[in-house]
Amino acid sequence: MSHHRQAELLMALRDDAQALIVERLKWDEETDGEYTGPVDDRTNRLFSYMQDYTQRQKLFKVVTAGGNDYIAWSFMFTGDSNLFSKVVEELDYVTTEYPNHIFVLGAYVFKPGDIMCRQAGTQLVVSTRIVEKTWSVLNPDYQPDPEEPDFDDRYVLRVTGDVEEEYVSGYTGTPTYPLHPRLIDFMPDVGEPPVPATELADVNLLQGQPPRYFGGP
Repeated sequence: MSHHRQAELLMALRDDAQALIVERLKWDEETDGEYTGPVDDRTNRLFSYMQDYTQRQKLFKVVTAGGNDYIAWSFMFTGDSNLFSKVVEELDYVTTEYPNHIFVLGAYVFKPGDIMCRQAGTQLVVSTRIVEKTWSVLNPDYQPDPEEPDFDDRYVLRVTGDVEEEYVSGYTGTPTYPLHPRLIDFMPDVGEPPVPATELADVNLLQGQPPRYFGGP
C-alpha cells in the first residue's frame, strides 16, 4: 500500500543554466516550432515540477561563486515513494550531466499533519516535554451587569500553567541530499539594518506545509 506524501527539492542553478531551462519550460512547439536547444527531455521533465518559479526564487538571495551567479529554486511534487525514487533518479542524472551548473541544496518530505518537514531519507525523533504556556479561556463567572450581584465583566481570562507538548529532538537515518553548506548563503538578510543570516530559517512555506527541520540528531 503506497502513501502519498509531498516532497520539496531545494536546488541552485547557475544563471546561464536557469535561462536555458526557463526557455525550455516556456517552449511551445505548436507556436515556437521544434525545440533544438541544449536542455534535454529528462532535464525538462524534472524541472516541469516547478510551480511559480518566477516568484518563489525571488524569496532567496542570489549567491556568487567562481564569478557566476546561482539562484535557489524550490519546487514541490506529490506522490508515493515510487515517484520520489524516479525524481531522485532524474535529479542524479541532471546533477551528473551539469555538475557546475546545478547542485542540490537539500530535499524534504512531509505528509499532512506532520509536526515538521523531515529531510528525505530520515525519520524525525519526536519527544515530549513540559513547558509553561499562557492561553485564553472563557470566564465562567462572567456577569457584565454592574447592577446585579457578583459583577465580573471579564469575558476572557488569561491562564498560565504547565502543559505537555511534542517537539522534534533529532532524527535517525541518512539524508538523501544532506543540506548543502552554502544553503545559509541563500537565506535572505535579517534585521534592521539588514545583515546576512547566521541561521537557516523557513523562507517560504506552502499552505499546510509544516516548518522544516534544520537541526541535527
